[in-house]
Amino acid sequence: KPRRADTMPPRLLALCLALALASCALASSGTEIVVGLKLQRLDKLEAAFWEISNPRSPRYLSFMNLTTLADLIGPSPAAVNQAKAWLLTRGADPESICVSAMGDRVTATVPKRLEVAAATEYDELFDFVLHRNANKNSSSLISSSRKALRSASGRYSIKAQKQAYGIPEDLQASNPRTLQMVWGPGTFGYSKSQLSAFKEEQCPLLNIDKVVFDTENHGQAGGDNYGEGNLDVSMIASFGLNITTLVSNTNTSMSTEEGNGFGEAMLDFITALANRDTLPQVLSLSLGSLSAYSCDLLCDQAVKKGHE
Repeated sequence: KPRRADTMPPRLLALCLALALASCALASSGTEIVVGLKLQRLDKLEAAFWEISNPRSPRYLSFMNLTTLADLIGPSPAAVNQAKAWLLTRGADPESICVSAMGDRVTATVPKRLEVAAATEYDELFDFVLHRNANKNSSSLISSSRKALRSASGRYSIKAQKQAYGIPEDLQASNPRTLQMVWGPGTFGYSKSQLSAFKEEQCPLLNIDKVVFDTENHGQAGGDNYGEGNLDVSMIASFGLNITTLVSNTNTSMSTEEGNGFGEAMLDFITALANRDTLPQVLSLSLGSLSAYSCDLLCDQAVKKGHE
Protein backbone atom coordinates (compact mmCIF):
# COMPACT_ATOMS: atom_id res chain seq x y z
CA LYS A 1 0.00 0.00 0.00
CA PRO A 2 1.44 3.40 -0.95
CA ARG A 3 2.43 5.63 1.94
CA ARG A 4 1.75 9.34 2.13
CA ALA A 5 4.83 11.52 1.81
CA ASP A 6 4.24 13.17 5.16
CA THR A 7 4.33 9.78 6.91
CA MET A 8 7.53 8.52 5.24
CA PRO A 9 10.85 8.47 7.08
CA PRO A 10 12.98 11.45 5.92
CA ARG A 11 15.71 9.29 4.40
CA LEU A 12 13.19 7.16 2.46
CA LEU A 13 11.44 10.29 1.20
CA ALA A 14 14.75 11.77 0.04
CA LEU A 15 15.56 8.53 -1.81
CA CYS A 16 12.18 8.50 -3.58
CA LEU A 17 12.61 12.13 -4.64
CA ALA A 18 16.09 11.42 -5.98
CA LEU A 19 14.82 8.46 -8.00
CA ALA A 20 11.95 10.54 -9.37
CA LEU A 21 14.31 13.31 -10.45
CA ALA A 22 16.62 10.80 -12.09
CA SER A 23 13.70 9.28 -13.99
CA CYS A 24 12.69 12.71 -15.24
CA ALA A 25 16.22 13.41 -16.39
CA LEU A 26 16.40 10.13 -18.29
CA ALA A 27 13.01 10.70 -19.86
CA SER A 28 14.01 14.18 -21.05
CA SER A 29 17.25 12.97 -22.62
CA GLY A 30 17.18 12.30 -26.30
CA THR A 31 19.07 10.99 -29.25
CA GLU A 32 20.44 13.37 -31.81
CA ILE A 33 20.06 12.11 -35.35
CA VAL A 34 22.57 13.33 -37.94
CA VAL A 35 21.55 13.00 -41.58
CA GLY A 36 24.43 13.42 -44.00
CA LEU A 37 23.32 14.49 -47.47
CA LYS A 38 25.24 13.54 -50.59
CA LEU A 39 27.40 16.28 -52.07
CA GLN A 40 27.26 17.22 -55.74
CA ARG A 41 29.83 17.95 -58.45
CA LEU A 42 32.77 16.46 -56.54
CA ASP A 43 34.75 16.27 -59.76
CA LYS A 44 34.64 20.07 -59.99
CA LEU A 45 35.73 20.32 -56.37
CA GLU A 46 38.80 18.16 -57.04
CA ALA A 47 39.64 20.19 -60.15
CA ALA A 48 39.41 23.39 -58.12
CA PHE A 49 41.61 21.88 -55.40
CA TRP A 50 44.46 21.18 -57.85
CA GLU A 51 44.13 24.59 -59.50
CA ILE A 52 44.31 26.36 -56.15
CA SER A 53 47.30 24.21 -55.15
CA ASN A 54 49.25 24.75 -58.38
CA PRO A 55 51.66 27.73 -58.33
CA ARG A 56 51.33 27.97 -62.12
CA SER A 57 47.56 28.30 -62.02
CA PRO A 58 45.83 31.71 -62.08
CA ARG A 59 43.72 30.42 -59.18
CA TYR A 60 46.77 29.64 -57.00
CA LEU A 61 45.96 30.27 -53.32
CA SER A 62 42.54 31.74 -54.23
CA PHE A 63 40.82 29.79 -51.50
CA MET A 64 37.06 29.33 -51.60
CA ASN A 65 34.95 30.40 -48.65
CA LEU A 66 32.15 28.34 -47.14
CA THR A 67 29.45 30.06 -49.21
CA THR A 68 31.29 29.37 -52.46
CA LEU A 69 31.81 25.73 -51.48
CA ALA A 70 28.13 25.35 -50.61
CA ASP A 71 27.14 26.72 -54.01
CA LEU A 72 29.58 24.38 -55.74
CA ILE A 73 28.99 21.04 -54.01
CA GLY A 74 26.17 21.54 -51.51
CA PRO A 75 22.95 19.48 -51.73
CA SER A 76 19.91 21.03 -53.34
CA PRO A 77 17.30 22.82 -51.18
CA ALA A 78 14.86 20.06 -52.12
CA ALA A 79 17.18 17.43 -50.62
CA VAL A 80 17.52 19.44 -47.41
CA ASN A 81 13.73 19.77 -47.15
CA GLN A 82 13.30 16.01 -47.64
CA ALA A 83 15.78 15.36 -44.83
CA LYS A 84 13.81 17.69 -42.55
CA ALA A 85 10.54 15.97 -43.49
CA TRP A 86 12.04 12.53 -42.83
CA LEU A 87 13.25 13.61 -39.38
CA LEU A 88 9.80 14.96 -38.53
CA THR A 89 8.19 11.63 -39.44
CA ARG A 90 10.57 10.01 -36.94
CA GLY A 91 9.32 12.23 -34.13
CA ALA A 92 11.95 14.96 -34.25
CA ASP A 93 11.37 18.13 -32.28
CA PRO A 94 10.82 20.78 -35.01
CA GLU A 95 12.69 23.40 -32.98
CA SER A 96 15.74 21.15 -32.73
CA ILE A 97 16.22 20.77 -36.49
CA CYS A 98 19.44 22.41 -37.61
CA VAL A 99 21.02 22.63 -41.07
CA SER A 100 24.79 23.03 -41.43
CA ALA A 101 26.28 26.01 -43.24
CA MET A 102 27.08 23.86 -46.28
CA GLY A 103 23.68 22.21 -46.18
CA ASP A 104 25.20 18.73 -46.06
CA ARG A 105 24.18 17.88 -42.48
CA VAL A 106 20.69 18.06 -40.99
CA THR A 107 20.45 17.28 -37.28
CA ALA A 108 17.51 16.95 -34.91
CA THR A 109 16.67 15.52 -31.49
CA VAL A 110 14.21 12.65 -31.13
CA PRO A 111 12.98 10.90 -27.95
CA LYS A 112 15.54 8.41 -26.76
CA ARG A 113 12.95 5.64 -26.64
CA LEU A 114 12.23 6.05 -30.37
CA GLU A 115 13.78 3.48 -32.66
CA VAL A 116 14.88 5.29 -35.79
CA ALA A 117 14.41 3.18 -38.89
CA ALA A 118 16.93 3.18 -41.71
CA ALA A 119 16.26 5.80 -44.34
CA THR A 120 16.26 3.33 -47.21
CA GLU A 121 13.67 5.28 -49.15
CA TYR A 122 16.15 8.15 -49.48
CA ASP A 123 19.28 6.21 -50.39
CA GLU A 124 19.90 8.44 -53.39
CA LEU A 125 19.91 11.59 -51.24
CA PHE A 126 21.26 10.49 -47.86
CA ASP A 127 24.94 9.66 -47.51
CA PHE A 128 24.60 8.42 -43.94
CA VAL A 129 22.38 8.51 -40.87
CA LEU A 130 23.89 8.20 -37.40
CA HIS A 131 22.85 8.55 -33.77
CA ARG A 132 24.57 10.33 -30.92
CA ASN A 133 23.63 11.25 -27.38
CA ALA A 134 21.98 14.66 -27.27
CA ASN A 135 23.34 15.31 -23.76
CA LYS A 136 26.88 16.73 -24.02
CA ASN A 137 28.21 16.31 -20.48
CA SER A 138 31.89 17.17 -20.08
CA SER A 139 34.26 14.50 -18.86
CA SER A 140 36.36 14.92 -15.73
CA LEU A 141 40.04 15.63 -16.11
CA ILE A 142 42.53 13.97 -13.77
CA SER A 143 46.17 14.94 -13.83
CA SER A 144 48.56 12.20 -14.83
CA SER A 145 51.89 11.30 -13.31
CA ARG A 146 55.02 12.94 -14.70
CA LYS A 147 56.83 9.60 -14.65
CA ALA A 148 55.48 8.71 -18.10
CA LEU A 149 57.38 11.67 -19.54
CA ARG A 150 60.80 10.61 -18.39
CA SER A 151 60.94 7.71 -20.84
CA ALA A 152 60.93 10.18 -23.75
CA SER A 153 64.63 10.87 -23.66
CA GLY A 154 67.86 10.22 -25.55
CA ARG A 155 67.45 9.54 -29.26
CA TYR A 156 63.65 9.91 -29.05
CA SER A 157 63.76 13.41 -27.54
CA ILE A 158 62.21 16.38 -29.37
CA LYS A 159 65.68 17.82 -29.93
CA ALA A 160 66.99 14.59 -31.49
CA GLN A 161 63.94 14.20 -33.73
CA LYS A 162 64.18 17.75 -35.03
CA GLN A 163 67.85 17.25 -35.79
CA ALA A 164 67.00 14.07 -37.73
CA TYR A 165 64.45 15.98 -39.83
CA GLY A 166 66.73 18.98 -40.30
CA ILE A 167 64.33 21.29 -38.46
CA PRO A 168 65.90 24.17 -36.47
CA GLU A 169 65.16 23.60 -32.80
CA ASP A 170 63.93 27.17 -32.33
CA LEU A 171 61.84 27.43 -35.54
CA GLN A 172 58.51 29.11 -34.65
CA ALA A 173 55.44 30.26 -36.54
CA SER A 174 55.12 34.00 -37.10
CA ASN A 175 51.62 34.20 -38.62
CA PRO A 176 49.05 34.39 -35.79
CA ARG A 177 46.35 32.90 -38.05
CA THR A 178 48.16 29.59 -38.44
CA LEU A 179 46.06 26.84 -36.87
CA GLN A 180 46.62 23.15 -36.11
CA MET A 181 44.28 20.59 -34.56
CA VAL A 182 44.36 17.17 -32.94
CA TRP A 183 41.20 15.06 -32.73
CA GLY A 184 40.19 11.83 -31.08
CA PRO A 185 37.06 10.32 -29.43
CA GLY A 186 36.34 8.41 -26.22
CA THR A 187 38.71 9.41 -23.41
CA PHE A 188 40.84 11.51 -25.78
CA GLY A 189 42.26 14.66 -24.20
CA TYR A 190 45.37 15.92 -22.48
CA SER A 191 46.66 16.94 -19.08
CA LYS A 192 47.81 20.54 -18.71
CA SER A 193 50.12 19.59 -15.87
CA GLN A 194 51.67 16.81 -17.96
CA LEU A 195 52.16 19.19 -20.88
CA SER A 196 53.82 21.70 -18.53
CA ALA A 197 56.21 19.01 -17.35
CA PHE A 198 56.92 18.04 -20.96
CA LYS A 199 57.73 21.68 -21.77
CA GLU A 200 60.11 21.87 -18.82
CA GLU A 201 61.93 18.66 -19.67
CA GLN A 202 61.89 18.55 -23.47
CA CYS A 203 60.71 21.70 -25.21
CA PRO A 204 61.18 25.03 -23.36
CA LEU A 205 59.79 27.04 -26.31
CA LEU A 206 56.43 25.22 -26.28
CA ASN A 207 53.70 27.84 -25.82
CA ILE A 208 51.17 26.23 -23.48
CA ASP A 209 48.84 29.24 -23.68
CA LYS A 210 48.23 28.43 -27.34
CA VAL A 211 46.98 24.90 -26.64
CA VAL A 212 43.22 25.02 -26.10
CA PHE A 213 40.19 22.72 -26.12
CA ASP A 214 37.53 23.46 -28.72
CA THR A 215 34.89 21.17 -27.16
CA GLU A 216 33.64 20.66 -23.62
CA ASN A 217 35.02 17.09 -23.58
CA HIS A 218 38.49 17.29 -22.02
CA GLY A 219 39.32 13.61 -21.80
CA GLN A 220 39.59 11.17 -18.93
CA ALA A 221 42.83 9.95 -17.40
CA GLY A 222 43.41 6.21 -17.54
CA GLY A 223 41.81 5.69 -20.93
CA ASP A 224 43.74 4.42 -23.93
CA ASN A 225 42.86 7.44 -26.05
CA TYR A 226 43.80 9.77 -23.19
CA GLY A 227 47.36 8.51 -23.42
CA GLU A 228 47.28 8.98 -27.19
CA GLY A 229 45.88 12.49 -26.71
CA ASN A 230 48.74 13.52 -24.44
CA LEU A 231 51.24 12.18 -26.98
CA ASP A 232 49.51 13.88 -29.94
CA VAL A 233 49.28 17.25 -28.19
CA SER A 234 52.86 17.27 -26.95
CA MET A 235 54.25 16.29 -30.36
CA ILE A 236 52.25 18.67 -32.54
CA ALA A 237 52.79 21.59 -30.14
CA SER A 238 56.53 20.86 -30.04
CA PHE A 239 57.01 20.70 -33.80
CA GLY A 240 54.56 23.50 -34.57
CA LEU A 241 55.95 25.99 -32.09
CA ASN A 242 53.88 29.09 -31.34
CA ILE A 243 50.92 27.81 -33.38
CA THR A 244 47.42 27.78 -31.90
CA THR A 245 46.59 24.11 -31.25
CA LEU A 246 42.97 23.00 -30.99
CA VAL A 247 42.32 19.81 -29.02
CA SER A 248 39.01 18.33 -30.12
CA ASN A 249 36.96 15.43 -28.75
CA THR A 250 33.47 15.33 -30.24
CA ASN A 251 32.29 11.93 -28.98
CA THR A 252 32.92 10.44 -25.53
CA SER A 253 31.17 7.11 -26.10
CA MET A 254 33.31 4.16 -25.00
CA SER A 255 32.19 2.34 -28.17
CA THR A 256 34.74 4.52 -29.98
CA GLU A 257 37.53 2.79 -28.04
CA GLU A 258 36.18 -0.65 -27.21
CA GLY A 259 33.64 -1.16 -30.00
CA ASN A 260 32.83 -0.24 -33.59
CA GLY A 261 31.83 3.36 -32.94
CA PHE A 262 35.11 4.97 -34.04
CA GLY A 263 34.16 5.16 -37.70
CA GLU A 264 30.85 6.91 -37.03
CA ALA A 265 32.51 9.34 -34.63
CA MET A 266 35.17 10.20 -37.21
CA LEU A 267 32.56 10.59 -39.98
CA ASP A 268 30.51 12.89 -37.75
CA PHE A 269 33.57 15.00 -36.90
CA ILE A 270 34.90 15.31 -40.46
CA THR A 271 31.58 16.37 -41.95
CA ALA A 272 31.07 18.91 -39.16
CA LEU A 273 34.62 20.22 -39.59
CA ALA A 274 33.94 21.01 -43.26
CA ASN A 275 31.23 23.43 -42.15
CA ARG A 276 33.52 25.59 -40.02
CA ASP A 277 34.40 29.09 -41.18
CA THR A 278 38.05 28.56 -40.22
CA LEU A 279 39.87 25.30 -40.90
CA PRO A 280 43.22 24.20 -39.47
CA GLN A 281 46.23 24.07 -41.77
CA VAL A 282 47.30 20.83 -40.06
CA LEU A 283 44.96 18.12 -38.75
CA SER A 284 46.20 15.19 -36.67
CA LEU A 285 43.76 12.29 -36.22
CA SER A 286 44.18 9.76 -33.44
CA LEU A 287 43.76 6.51 -35.36
CA GLY A 288 44.81 4.19 -32.57
CA SER A 289 41.38 2.56 -32.58
CA LEU A 290 41.57 1.67 -36.27
CA SER A 291 42.72 -1.80 -37.23
CA ALA A 292 45.83 -2.31 -39.36
CA TYR A 293 43.52 -3.41 -42.19
CA SER A 294 41.56 -0.14 -41.99
CA CYS A 295 44.73 1.97 -42.09
CA ASP A 296 46.00 -0.03 -45.08
CA LEU A 297 42.66 0.47 -46.85
CA LEU A 298 42.83 4.23 -46.32
CA CYS A 299 46.33 4.36 -47.79
CA ASP A 300 45.32 2.21 -50.78
CA GLN A 301 42.37 4.46 -51.57
CA ALA A 302 44.57 7.55 -51.35
CA VAL A 303 47.08 6.03 -53.79
CA LYS A 304 44.25 5.18 -56.22
CA LYS A 305 43.37 8.88 -56.20
CA GLY A 306 46.94 9.71 -57.21
CA HIS A 307 48.15 10.85 -53.79
CA GLU A 308 51.43 9.16 -52.92
